[in-house]
Amino acid sequence: KVETILEEMLAEFSEKKPGYVEFIRADFIRVLLSAMREIHAASRIRDEKVRRMTEFVERDYAEKDLLRKVSHALGYSESYLSAAFKNELGTTFSAFLCETRMRVGCHLLSDTSLSVEEIAERCGYADVRSFRNKFIQIMGMTPIKYRKSVRK
Repeated sequence: KVETILEEMLAEFSEKKPGYVEFIRADFIRVLLSAMREIHAASRIRDEKVRRMTEFVERDYAEKDLLRKVSHALGYSESYLSAAFKNELGTTFSAFLCETRMRVGCHLLSDTSLSVEEIAERCGYADVRSFRNKFIQIMGMTPIKYRKSVRK
């Protein structure tokens, strides 16, 4: 969501249509509010197991079978942890993991010259095709197109 807002800000700045400064200012406020919501959401995690699960994802997002590893490390079944995660955060563990991988992928596409294949691997995808398909599904464009759009 924030990436989209930033792209809109860049487009406004590039086009410099009347009122573009106000649009950019309003979009900047939207980005700040989104960041504040994320901080608030992270701080509201009451369940210690779920908080630790999010830490595992942030640190080990590229690992295969991450839920199994988290389950083993925390000493609970995968189904129990999945239910606790969904109950606490309102999203599934796999959706949270996918969102994290996409965030990292977007960052690597915009800030590095790594190939899409290397980025797919670093993000934990088995192959570039899986990464590309998931990227298109979530971002609405190919990784290459995304890279070009943010580097204009």
